[in-house]
Amino acid sequence: MLFQVKKNNYCRALKVNMSTEQIMSKDDTLPPPYYQINHECSRRYKRRTRCTYIVLIISGIIMMLFGVFILMILIPQEINTFRWNIKTPLSSLFDRDSTVLLISMDGFRHDYLELAERHLGPDSLPNFIRLTANGVRAMESINVYPTVTLPNHRTLITGLYPENHGVVGNSLLDEKWPNATFRIDDQESLNHAPWLTDWPEPIWVTLQKKGGYAGSVLWPLTDQFVGGDLPFQRVSQYTLLNDYEHRYAYDQRVRDILWWLNNPKFRLNLILAYFDEPDETGHAYGPNSKHVATTIQNLDGTLGRLLDGIEKRGLTDKVDIILTADHGMSETSNTRLIQLDNYVDNSWYNYTQLSVMGFLYPASGKFEKVYKRLKNAHQYLEVYRRDEVPAYLNFNISNSRMPPLILIAKPRWKIVTNASRPYANISGDHGYVTNFSEMHPFFIASGPSFKTGETVPKVHAVDIYPLMCALLNIQPNPNNGSLERISNILKPDVANRLLNLTYWSYLWKWLTFDLRFILFVSIICVFLMVLLCSIAIIMHRKEVSDTFIRLPIDNNKKISNHNF
Repeated sequence: MLFQVKKNNYCRALKVNMSTEQIMSKDDTLPPPYYQINHECSRRYKRRTRCTYIVLIISGIIMMLFGVFILMILIPQEINTFRWNIKTPLSSLFDRDSTVLLISMDGFRHDYLELAERHLGPDSLPNFIRLTANGVRAMESINVYPTVTLPNHRTLITGLYPENHGVVGNSLLDEKWPNATFRIDDQESLNHAPWLTDWPEPIWVTLQKKGGYAGSVLWPLTDQFVGGDLPFQRVSQYTLLNDYEHRYAYDQRVRDILWWLNNPKFRLNLILAYFDEPDETGHAYGPNSKHVATTIQNLDGTLGRLLDGIEKRGLTDKVDIILTADHGMSETSNTRLIQLDNYVDNSWYNYTQLSVMGFLYPASGKFEKVYKRLKNAHQYLEVYRRDEVPAYLNFNISNSRMPPLILIAKPRWKIVTNASRPYANISGDHGYVTNFSEMHPFFIASGPSFKTGETVPKVHAVDIYPLMCALLNIQPNPNNGSLERISNILKPDVANRLLNLTYWSYLWKWLTFDLRFILFVSIICVFLMVLLCSIAIIMHRKEVSDTFIRLPIDNNKKISNHNF
């Protein structure tokens, strides 16, 4: 017969300074201790411990599998290598089944399609007609001032006016970088310093922070790191700086887009594609020329190859195409020039922009003199201090990049230092105020999210950013656009879903867009809890096993009911 002394009795003995020997001295018949492994009490304890371990292991495996299952549902398929085709109401909030393809054709005025048809015939643009028939067209897009390339391309991917996103011209100065000039025709200057840091991030940065992928085909200002990030795939803008014949071919741009759309290893959620025509032709020959019409027809062929490639790959219902431009074009003439040398000494100021508008930086002590001499110098010239610029232009905030003196020429007039400068000899230009309709670009949208065969009077360029964010299921950063204002181009069910998503409370919106992160952290916490419980049980088992005092028993004396 065996006897065990449990820990609680043993501890009570220790509290009164009684040693084991003193306890045992109460009964001198007790021999030296030993432990009977096969005692019934020990066997029951081992069975309970074994069952506890089994339950913990099974629970851990079940929770792990459940967590993986949930994550496979919620993680977008483009970063889910298993590519499970599981659809649930919850996963629809996060999956980005369709890709957003934003295409900009530089200088494509809102009425160029009709202009080309007048020159070349009604059947000269079959692919633009096809895209319009399968989508929705806005008769014009209201862009932002100044109506030039860099500011408007930045607006398309930030939803901000240039005074807010910081790209205020094709050439600009920044007080934070006093020895640098950032110019569209000098890619080295654009990449020389992190001059985009501390300014609002574009949509491709926000998307990639949320686990998506973005690609850029020559989109302006995508060669520069923003927040330490670059587009996942990109074709560098350096290829635009070569001579015209050796530039990155349009057909190659189309091939890049199609490859990215149908890549078996990854699928881009957002593609930004830039085409530099018909801007150059419009500058050279004027917007109403047959040369521009022919260029539009060539672009129609490029668009057709893109649409055919998308259709051939079975991606028609998976790609939302937004086709637009940065600005329009207006005729100019060498007979309509405002020559600044006639009014002020050119040593009194520097400038970053001087065409149909002028951004002047007067020399120290010369500001008032330059301002007063130019203020009423010419009937077709408007001169403003920065804080005097009309509110409708949204170009009067004071920051490190806004020019102190803004010159605005009336439509079809140009500002030059003198008439002998070569840049005066062009037939078309842009940069005028936004209420001049010839500055407005075109807009066509087609895909599973958009209406088909319809037209709307206008859209606003700042609204394209929140639209793309909604289509990509990412929360937009603060912007000047309105999803509600542009929702009339969406199918009713899509518009209702996206608008309802934006009207959720801030907290619910945060929970929705960051639910994957919350679930991931929760699962990690559960695993840690299981691990800690397992460690605690192991430690408890060891502690309990150490409390058994091995006591020998006189086989001739029954002491199983012995009490201390």
